[in-house]
Amino acid sequence: MLDNLIKEDRTINCNLKEMQYLGYFYQSKNINEAREKLLQTRQIIIQENLSKNKKDLENLVIYFSNKLNSKKDDVDLTIGLGNCLEKLQKTKHLKSLFSNFDKNVIGSYFIKKRLADIFYKEGNFKNALKNYEFYLKSSKNNNNRDVYTKMIFCCYTMQQYEKGSDYVIKCIKNSTEISPEELLLFGNIFLKSNNYEKAIEQFYIGIKTLAKYLKIVENLPFISKNNYKINKEKFLEAVKLSSPQYLFPKFLNNIGYAYNKIGNYKEAQKYLFKSISLVKNPYTLNNLALSLKAQGKKIDALNYLLKAIQIEPKSAKIYFNLAEIYLSMNDVKNTRKFLNKTLNLDPDHAGAKLKNEILNGNFEGKIPLKYLEHHFDSYSETFEKHLLSTLKYKVPLALSKMINSKYEKKISFKNILDLGCGTGLCGIQIKNNFNKLVGVDISKQMLIKAKQKSIYTQLICTDIINFLKCTKQKYEIIIAADVLIYIGDLTELFKFVHVTMLNNARFIFSIEETTKGNYTINQNGRFSHSLYYITKISQKYNLIIETSHDIKIRKENNKWVNGKIISVMKNQ
Repeated sequence: MLDNLIKEDRTINCNLKEMQYLGYFYQSKNINEAREKLLQTRQIIIQENLSKNKKDLENLVIYFSNKLNSKKDDVDLTIGLGNCLEKLQKTKHLKSLFSNFDKNVIGSYFIKKRLADIFYKEGNFKNALKNYEFYLKSSKNNNNRDVYTKMIFCCYTMQQYEKGSDYVIKCIKNSTEISPEELLLFGNIFLKSNNYEKAIEQFYIGIKTLAKYLKIVENLPFISKNNYKINKEKFLEAVKLSSPQYLFPKFLNNIGYAYNKIGNYKEAQKYLFKSISLVKNPYTLNNLALSLKAQGKKIDALNYLLKAIQIEPKSAKIYFNLAEIYLSMNDVKNTRKFLNKTLNLDPDHAGAKLKNEILNGNFEGKIPLKYLEHHFDSYSETFEKHLLSTLKYKVPLALSKMINSKYEKKISFKNILDLGCGTGLCGIQIKNNFNKLVGVDISKQMLIKAKQKSIYTQLICTDIINFLKCTKQKYEIIIAADVLIYIGDLTELFKFVHVTMLNNARFIFSIEETTKGNYTINQNGRFSHSLYYITKISQKYNLIIETSHDIKIRKENNKWVNGKIISVMKNQ
């Protein structure tokens, strides 16, 4: 039978359904749309005629291959051959066939989508995304929600969160019905791209969608004509196994997590409590502990972390948070205990390694830049609120007063450099006119916040020492607020600051003060410097200390941290 079909070339001939679409093709004003429907119909016909017999399939492979020798750009023949290869599980040959198909041929987008689906199933998300993007760009199916969802998942897996967020926005714009699972994915990719408000919005919609679904399910027994035969409790119990209601605690947890990230700890606490009332998830307990700790409820936070670690005893993340909270309570013994447990599970944990070395008196050298970058990226969303409202941070205003005391307000500057500018708390305090205000910081997320203030003429993401080594620009003022606390040995900093300063320029900075030696590193991972050391290092690089003021920098554990604001000038 199949041999006869091949000889007669009937596997891709038109049937009645296809003839109808051919008529539509000639009558339609949208030729591309008609062509697309025709291609889809022909594919169905080819698929329906394929045999499940291995020998027949192999014969079809030969048949289609021979046909493609003379018609290499034929979409229908390529799809036909692809279907046979798929049934024969010859994936390598199938990928080669679809990969080599000319993208410029009309209808090739459909083949590339098939190729994308293959890569997606294999977990080759890079190639899957590339081919899905071609499909959307080349076809009229730019509202294909399934394709968008797969692309978003690819981006999420490859940690391309900003790109994935753009696709989420397009998907939402072009879709009406979105599943709870998709909304969870969409919210999560917004979380990863630090767009917390958007994430919360998606999670809220997800909860409403679930509530609507469950209400329909609950009403099913009463809608049924034979509802007297249905046991409602058993029915709802069975539905639990197949419904997406298990997503409720996940949505609640993620809302709480997002509120934590933006510093709305009371709102976070509310949703996290709701989540653990449904499921005692260790990471929800961990998130709740962070909410409570941020509100000063350290004992409550500690209790929830201890509950979390009982459920998940192999979490380096939870052990480290336990170490951090014990450290904030000055319990060195338990801090060491949980730092060691963290390192047993994750020997490369930068924060645990650093704090363990400090507590054991083994710290030498510099704080790792990767640690600082990650720390400030994570801190960026709540940085200003925490510093100004909770810690009563005084340095930006003190620096501003120092500048005003040295210069008249009418003086205009050409170039000012803000080292470790963070979110721009010091930059915004500069009231003088300037041609150029450059901000440098190691944290990309901090610089995003600084950019929103529209005060800097240039923002550069790099280590400050690296910037000073490379820059050719000379500056009249260089400021560094709470920067030296992350640098112990100041030799390189002062050496390159000196090179970067114009004659009579000023370097104005803050320190946390110690009277012990040159500098010490504290249990919290920050350095304190002595005025003696600042004087010595300044003289070494021909810088004169002209002013040194005592300042209460910020509060820590409800106690003021003492420091100094210092201005040094470069000799001619």
